[in-house]
Amino acid sequence: FVNTAQMRQMETAGFDIQGHTNHHKILTHMDPTELPDAILGGKTSMEGILGEPINYLAYPGGFNDMLVQYVTKQSGYKMAFTVQPGTVKPGDNLYALNRLAVFQGDTPYLSFWLRLHCAPLIKYTWALRDTLRDN
Repeated sequence: FVNTAQMRQMETAGFDIQGHTNHHKILTHMDPTELPDAILGGKTSMEGILGEPINYLAYPGGFNDMLVQYVTKQSGYKMAFTVQPGTVKPGDNLYALNRLAVFQGDTPYLSFWLRLHCAPLIKYTWALRDTLRDN
């Protein structure tokens, strides 16, 4: 997790800081009445700290459903991201976008190239893992 001073330091260094809720609870497991506070509360808090609009949300754990997407849109976000590997194409749902994750220790160029070009394979293996885990 990043504290206020670290957020400001990252922003000064050129990072574009965006939303991830005001805690790290899985949104699809929460009581629906708590969703606005989690989603809008995190946005409002970060905007107060940074003095900049927060337009994009990364769902904690990538988990979302139609209700979470609706609350995200109503909270003023322009787009939201899952953890499903893949690229974004015109016409994709703006509140359930794929993304290419980069992790600590990744070799920047090679890691990005592999994720960009192997996203369909990664997505397939993740779907298989989820199917096996759920059954």
